[in-house]
Amino acid sequence: MKHAAVITCATACLIAALPNLSAQVQVDGYRIDRYWTPEGGDARALLQGPDGQIWVGCGDGSVRILSGFEAKGRAKSATLFTRGVWNPNGLAWRPTRDGKGHELFVCHTTARYGGVGRISRLIDKDADGQPEDAKFVILNLPPGAHQTCNLAFGPDGMLYFAQGATSDRGPGGGALIGKVDPDAEKLRWGDPAIKTVATGLRNPWGIAFDGTGTLLATDNVSDKLGDATPPDELNVIKEGGDYGFPRVEGRPPKDHPSIGPIADLGVHAAASGITVDTRGRFAGLRGQAFVAKWGSWTGDPTSTAGSGIVRVQLHRSKAGWKTAVHPLVRNCGRPLDVLIADDGALYFTVQRSTKDWAEAVYRMTPSVPLTLRVDAAPGPGSTLNATVHAAAHAGAKLRLRLVLPRASQVHTIQLDGSGRATIPLKVPRSSYLAGGTIEVEASLPDLPGNPTTTVPVTLF
Repeated sequence: MKHAAVITCATACLIAALPNLSAQVQVDGYRIDRYWTPEGGDARALLQGPDGQIWVGCGDGSVRILSGFEAKGRAKSATLFTRGVWNPNGLAWRPTRDGKGHELFVCHTTARYGGVGRISRLIDKDADGQPEDAKFVILNLPPGAHQTCNLAFGPDGMLYFAQGATSDRGPGGGALIGKVDPDAEKLRWGDPAIKTVATGLRNPWGIAFDGTGTLLATDNVSDKLGDATPPDELNVIKEGGDYGFPRVEGRPPKDHPSIGPIADLGVHAAASGITVDTRGRFAGLRGQAFVAKWGSWTGDPTSTAGSGIVRVQLHRSKAGWKTAVHPLVRNCGRPLDVLIADDGALYFTVQRSTKDWAEAVYRMTPSVPLTLRVDAAPGPGSTLNATVHAAAHAGAKLRLRLVLPRASQVHTIQLDGSGRATIPLKVPRSSYLAGGTIEVEASLPDLPGNPTTTVPVTLF
């Protein structure tokens, strides 16, 4: 077997449980279950694999496949796919050419603590959960203060990767977004086959493509610049773009040639993994981004201030991008990556534990028996199409409310035979609404407790 140090046979793992840590959390209409706890801790990258199951990379060099549900929302099994890929911060996959198997791409280091970065391709020829072969795509990505982070396949079929700067305040050998032909083998850093997409990004931990093929990237700004500025960034990545680091961090001065962020994600928030809900599977606005914020190291290093999961409302027009950041979960340990899966849940990893949060994979779902999604052209005079689903309550009466600053619209409708209803909500043209946040609220008044769910929407 080639590269035996990278590949091991798949074996079943027991689901570990840490005592004195909450197995379930209730947050503003959502239920969060501790889905899986790795025995060695350090849960990192997430991926929905070719089988629809949740794949997770752990700091101990393993990639595991999680499946099923037991009591309290925990995974029924965790199968080992591979070992020897230390600190796997990014996972991506594609089918094999014959369609009978799949290939997992992992960005990792060559040692648990330190070592150079690599992107490896693990080939499962028969889709049995055991890789039969391995190839090295890039051998020696720059080591240093930051490493290679997320991976993503682009619409052009290239494998995109995020590479952090090798020093805290200078670009060193990184500070860029790159791409490479996924079939490449044993490339060394500096090979012209490794294409630079964009530069001037200090530590672009998370990358993701939206439904239009636009590439988004989070970026961590430098430490030791003060506790009030500059904030971490969400950027739209343009081919050949320069995002300023180390000359500029935060929004560039007027007429500066570098490209500024489209959203501020909080001062020293260590904005990490990102996912885009391209199909409206999770409660919220279709096509919006969700970001894991690892939290600040400034001040008390044991504090997780600023950590959490946020939804970034995105709106693109001829005038450019407009964004609004809505918190979902606050101070949840040290979240590192986030994923919206086909089951409609939001999964996230917590890399470091706190009193109430284990180092684990968490699964977040609505805690009420109905979901609400909004397709929006957000602005005064626009129409919000609100879709409600309550599968167990087909034919039930539904109340949908548009909560406005000075008034509210209330609509009473009936769910159809599949428990769904969609209704357009007209936002008044009143100028005072511009830039404000409104809410779309759905409730089932005939059920005990009047189950209610709400989606905040910022108007631009």
